Amino acid sequence: MTTAPGYLLDTGQAWVDLHDFRATVAQARQAFAEGRPADAARLADQALLLRQGPLLGGTMGEHMAAEAARLEELLIAAEELRADAHLAAGTGAGIVPGLMALVADHPLRENLRAQLMAALHQAGQAAAAMDVYRQGHTILSEQLGVSPGSRLRAGYAAVLRGAGGGERPAPPGRDRWQVGRQLPADIGDFVGRGAELAAVEVVLAHDRPGTAPSVCVVSGLAGIGKTALAIRAAHLGSARYPDGQLYADLGTATSAEVAARMLRATGVPSAEVPASAQERAGLLRSRLAGRRVLLVLDNVRTSEQLSALLPGGPGCAVLATSRVQLTSVPGALHVTLGALPGGEAAEMLITVANRTVGEADREHAREVAELCGGMPLAIRAAAARLVSRPHWTVGVLAGRLRPESSRFDRLASAELDVRRSIARSVDGLPALTRFALRTLSGLRLTRIPASVVATAVGLEDADDVLESLVTNHLIDFVSRGSPGQAQYAIPDLVRLYAWEAAEREDSVEGRFGRPQAFPDGVPSHSSLWGTWRRCAFGSPHCTGRGVLSANPPHASSPPSAPA
Repeated sequence: MTTAPGYLLDTGQAWVDLHDFRATVAQARQAFAEGRPADAARLADQALLLRQGPLLGGTMGEHMAAEAARLEELLIAAEELRADAHLAAGTGAGIVPGLMALVADHPLRENLRAQLMAALHQAGQAAAAMDVYRQGHTILSEQLGVSPGSRLRAGYAAVLRGAGGGERPAPPGRDRWQVGRQLPADIGDFVGRGAELAAVEVVLAHDRPGTAPSVCVVSGLAGIGKTALAIRAAHLGSARYPDGQLYADLGTATSAEVAARMLRATGVPSAEVPASAQERAGLLRSRLAGRRVLLVLDNVRTSEQLSALLPGGPGCAVLATSRVQLTSVPGALHVTLGALPGGEAAEMLITVANRTVGEADREHAREVAELCGGMPLAIRAAAARLVSRPHWTVGVLAGRLRPESSRFDRLASAELDVRRSIARSVDGLPALTRFALRTLSGLRLTRIPASVVATAVGLEDADDVLESLVTNHLIDFVSRGSPGQAQYAIPDLVRLYAWEAAEREDSVEGRFGRPQAFPDGVPSHSSLWGTWRRCAFGSPHCTGRGVLSANPPHASSPPSAPA
């Protein structure tokens, strides 16, 4: 069909080879992660047979060229998975011709070259494998001015050992390496996040060009599913990091404490862990050099905290999660998680609750998902209600969640508490930013223009306040209105929490009359407070869920509270 600014191909429910390719590759990764390399090899072979001719052949334009390049990366990642699976299954000799062609097409990709060396070695061609290494060494030196990376060197060493080079025993003390397998259990009822998971997998599946480690930061609102996504991606990519997978929660720990734990996990005796934070970080970088280790750093609070734990060179990968945007981490890929789409959110509720439902209950499940704001933590809390009350239908649960005044109480248990989770992000904000969030939440607008933010908070320039809220994922940039003005939206549960906190903490006089005390930096203008009150309590001078009236009349006395 024709649609601005071009054409749209609506496939509906039709079969698309790209969808089948992605699904089959995901199955292959899962099989490989579960220790079934033969099944993984078979599935990867099946996926790659779907390619027929040039990618997006017959299409033109810069956008299509960029999309073809992205798909090419996915194909190469699948080829590397296929090679790893065949090598692990002991059938590497059969993929030598294909790997030779790939290395010829991509001579700077060290992973492919290392896999070709291993396949040649399995085929009994050790001399040819060494030639492949020497060719790679020459190409990297002449074209990039760098030496081979850790995987290529490890492959060369493996060929040497297999050819009679022998293997030195591990020395005692801090030089001994212990492989850590610290990943938490995978999420058995994980649902959705296909695009975000694919983005993370690309980072873990490829060494970053040059001499830096691969780094991916997953950020989003508290309870949005960052840890679940990171753990799933880490398990799927773990086979690429045979020297270990290390996990640490930095929510309450310092980078120095985490460095000490990782040193001990990799074999350093406690007595030999350095005392200072700088020495611990340096020793950790030294031990990670030349190895392939995956570091999963959960709940990182600052860029500095993350930077202190980054490996010093290539071969390793770091997957971090954070409630804030860690945009100052150099070279990192940033994946931002938002609310789960309605269909995936409803499916998650049904899956976690382990319910078999009809179409009517599916409609109620979609309503529950919407009442949960698409937040996975809230959806889990709602599902827990269904599990503990098997006589409830999904419709009953929806009815219990509809009243905003009790919704957080319904989404709380000993293990899951949505209110407490959001509080961790909100309560640590500066006073002015908290005030702004509460004020904007009271407006109850679906779209908040930047000019309204400045007016509502009483500042000529609200950029710093907006930046703080966006950085902490408490308000989302959604679009540019007319004429080119940025517009923002507050996630439903954040808005509800902020409004609840304002009602809980403000006095009656503070809510309905001119406040006696403002946070530092907030001007105490009666007209400002009147504008906020009129919109918060549904005055006709606020256009409801639209935009503020341009010239609301000044109210010299506070309006009555709504009935």
